[in-house]
Amino acid sequence: MRALSGRVQELRRGEWRLEANLAPTVKSGRLFYPRKRKTVQASGARAADALLRDWLRELEQHVCTDPATLTFAGMASQWLKWVDENRRPATHHFYQGQLVLRSSSVL
Repeated sequence: MRALSGRVQELRRGEWRLEANLAPTVKSGRLFYPRKRKTVQASGARAADALLRDWLRELEQHVCTDPATLTFAGMASQWLKWVDENRRPATHHFYQGQLVLRSSSVL
């Protein structure tokens, strides 16, 4: 996944809009480039840029996914990745087997 990008825009004195460009997804057979926006209070452009960098880092860390396009397979994949990083290998293997066994008729 490529790094997220974004920009800041001053709305009025001390109020800034942060905009994050998320990873492209396919929607109805076409590429869709989703964005997230957030309004913050900052004393100036440098402070707003710092808030943007922190927000982009947070979005990347949480594997930002648009809930409207999230599938069961995508959610299960993200969850299994978390289990792999935070639980014992035997637990990961068990959960992975259960997902394949229980969801093979759904997928």
